[in-house]
Amino acid sequence: MTSRQAGKSFAAAMEIDEAMSYKEDEFGVPVVGLIAPTYAHCDIVVNRYLEFLAKSFGADSFKYNQNKHIVTIVDPSAGTVGARLHWISADDPMYAMGYTFSKLLFDESQRVPDAVFIKARPTVAVRDGEIRAFGTPDINPEQSWFKGMWLMGQEPDNNNYHSFTLPCTMNKFISDQDILDAKSQLTDREFRMLYMGEWVDDEGSFFTDFDRALLPHLPNTDPRTRCVMGVDFAAVDDYNAVIVAETATKTCIARSRWNRTDPLTTYDRIAEIWERHNKPLVYCDATGLGGEAMMAELRDRGMRCVPVKFTSANKMEIYTRLASDLEHRRIMFPEDWDDVIRELKGFVYQKTPSGRITARAAAGFHDDMVAALALTNEGLRARGGSGSQSQYSYLPEKQTSESKIKELLGIRY
Repeated sequence: MTSRQAGKSFAAAMEIDEAMSYKEDEFGVPVVGLIAPTYAHCDIVVNRYLEFLAKSFGADSFKYNQNKHIVTIVDPSAGTVGARLHWISADDPMYAMGYTFSKLLFDESQRVPDAVFIKARPTVAVRDGEIRAFGTPDINPEQSWFKGMWLMGQEPDNNNYHSFTLPCTMNKFISDQDILDAKSQLTDREFRMLYMGEWVDDEGSFFTDFDRALLPHLPNTDPRTRCVMGVDFAAVDDYNAVIVAETATKTCIARSRWNRTDPLTTYDRIAEIWERHNKPLVYCDATGLGGEAMMAELRDRGMRCVPVKFTSANKMEIYTRLASDLEHRRIMFPEDWDDVIRELKGFVYQKTPSGRITARAAAGFHDDMVAALALTNEGLRARGGSGSQSQYSYLPEKQTSESKIKELLGIRY
């Protein structure tokens, strides 16, 4: 992720140059892909790359087909054609299908829709290719995948993703005066996004005021105190997530997240956490047959379980209650729980094809800790008595939450 004028196009051209030197494999010559919001955006990167080729090896070192959006590398002495570059517009998600790329690059990623990324991602699977994505942090709810990938790169235990930020201050060709002038002319939000390359977390984010719920350290706890426990079960490649909170102080005191364990190990780990915290009441994600079956196993181990099913009808209500309770410190957790904070920041509004507003993790990211936190919050509300209290609404009395969300997102229907 970068600020504006940080050299994204130059870096993308260098990535193309590196990939075009790959050796042939069992699938033939290497094929490099470039996706940008429009063909005009693609041309900026492609033309920069062709300038490199012409300057270094001469204009006869490549063949350029503008109509088919293909560049091939040519060895004049041997008469052979080598690597190929294809560039694709993100105007239509179907354009990204059918390729087998050795490397795939996205430029202006913040303007490439989630649907395009989802269609394009499998194109590197066969060749075990890499994806490089360049962009600025001014995303919207239809383009959440870029933020999701960036957050994945910030997780210390995830070696398959890497992310970093380049602010404008690292560009030696931008003067300090230019930066100061921009700061004086732009809003703070615009300056932070476009010049400092920072995520401004209210852009499409569902949880925006949870900083008030952060504690400077984990308080001393009494092992005999009454707690509740939220358990979100893993589905395929997701994570199992567990959070324990004291009912008296509304403070989360323990959390754990793991995946790729066999069911017996999963149950053992959940049971160990349950035993360690005085056998609390367990609020489980019972969505689907898998959730119900896993919850039944916990019950067989003596745990008292309360099923919570996330449906299209109640999902927004559950997460809205969590957002409100975080804002008003009715649930709190330590500020060094980076994994929870990342997932809260990566939980964004989404518009369904039918026009309904929902919320979920940014495309490609995960929300297991958020789900466990929401389950724990449901337990706190029920066991701590807050469940019977009506929630304060910040919306006008006659305006529904969905209409307000649509207004904030600029949706006019």
